[in-house]
Amino acid sequence: LVNCAGIARDQVSWKMSDDEWADVIDVNLSGVFRMTRACCAVMRPRQRGAIVNIASINGIRGKFGQANYAASKGGVIALTKTLARELARDGIRVNAIAPGLIDTPMTKSLPPDVREQAIAGSLLGRIGRPEDVGAAVLFLASPLAAFITGQVLTVDGGQLVDEGDRPVFHFPGLVALGVAVAYLLQLEGSLHGNRMIYSSPQIQEMVHLEERLGQLTTQSISVQNSANH
Repeated sequence: LVNCAGIARDQVSWKMSDDEWADVIDVNLSGVFRMTRACCAVMRPRQRGAIVNIASINGIRGKFGQANYAASKGGVIALTKTLARELARDGIRVNAIAPGLIDTPMTKSLPPDVREQAIAGSLLGRIGRPEDVGAAVLFLASPLAAFITGQVLTVDGGQLVDEGDRPVFHFPGLVALGVAVAYLLQLEGSLHGNRMIYSSPQIQEMVHLEERLGQLTTQSISVQNSANH
């Protein structure tokens, strides 16, 4: 389950209406709870599952004019950690992703100076792309993250680092993990032109998840032994 629905109704707190507050909380936070509750009815009897909630770096640091949005995303982070504790006994992992500014239809309507400020605050010097978040979702939903639960992974181009905030994703050896994954892909895959063919069931499952998430990719991926899915 990937909980990614979200809306924004930006306004300073002393001018924010009850409807502007309630609409954002209902979609961004209550929606995550309701979808998770419904899916648990299927996942718990199977004793397996992976849930990825889309939060925001503004749920970590707060944001002027976004009391409702920041509160909803902060709530998603707290809910993620609580669900991880409750559902671990059922073999269900629950993690969250906290993106920075991502180039989506919702953010395209932001004033140019806001977008420029986000770019200036990114160590990588750009706004995030949907596929940046999709890749993080793919990882957390895949068998490669089988021993990770209750965590929040920031996908923000280094915005929080630049602001001096402490990272939320406490995963020792994250760089080593990246090297290991790259090595695993190199070991398990063989390039044929621009097609990648994988043999490992774990890698096949990861690719299968990628296709289901509809992540944009520049490679055409062929999976051997599809019966293993």
